Amino acid sequence: MKSNSLRNAGIASVASMAFFAGCSSEQKSYEKWMETPGAANRINLDAVQKALEKSKSIDDFEKTVNEIYEGPHLVLIEVKEDGNGKKRISGYEDVNNNKMLNPESDFLLFSSSVGDGAYELRGAGAHSYYHYTGHYHGGSSLMLGYIIGSMMTRPYYTTAGADLYTHRNNYRATPQYNNQQRQNMAFRKAQMAKNPSAAKGFRSRVSSTSSYKSSRGSGFRSGS
Repeated sequence: MKSNSLRNAGIASVASMAFFAGCSSEQKSYEKWMETPGAANRINLDAVQKALEKSKSIDDFEKTVNEIYEGPHLVLIEVKEDGNGKKRISGYEDVNNNKMLNPESDFLLFSSSVGDGAYELRGAGAHSYYHYTGHYHGGSSLMLGYIIGSMMTRPYYTTAGADLYTHRNNYRATPQYNNQQRQNMAFRKAQMAKNPSAAKGFRSRVSSTSSYKSSRGSGFRSGS
């Protein structure tokens, strides 16, 4: 009996080691992918979609999006009129790292048209295939309800870039960021399975300059 117990314990130990080794290997593969220039301009849009519905304010949304994004630059937010009583919320990568949003030179990551109790989230660049339609009502999304209900006389742009940068860096030193990375890896794997053409972009090994020009060419501008 004792021999069987030891043998079973040994089998369990080996199985556990194999499981964690698999996780470690998968994580290393993901980290290697994230370090390649071709990984630039990628973001977990499923997580962005959840943030649109759960954020309590624009500031809250900005912080959450920058917690999701793993790139070296900040994601800056723009909110403006989209016509027909709708608003458009867009997220741009601050490619020149000046912590100031410039829609003409920064890279569009996603854009969402909001109004009439519904919103559409569309990806840009490498994620131009991504399209999600959701609904909100009452207090189901404080941020979306506020944006539609507010009388905006001019567009909103991220202004507290320095504070946002500090928040993002502090967050990346927490266990929560490790969990977010795992969610991002799961999103990447799911998109590779559902979108074979996107998988080619995920595995890109081109230079950062070529990748940037290529992805900009396949993206769309805010308001389009």
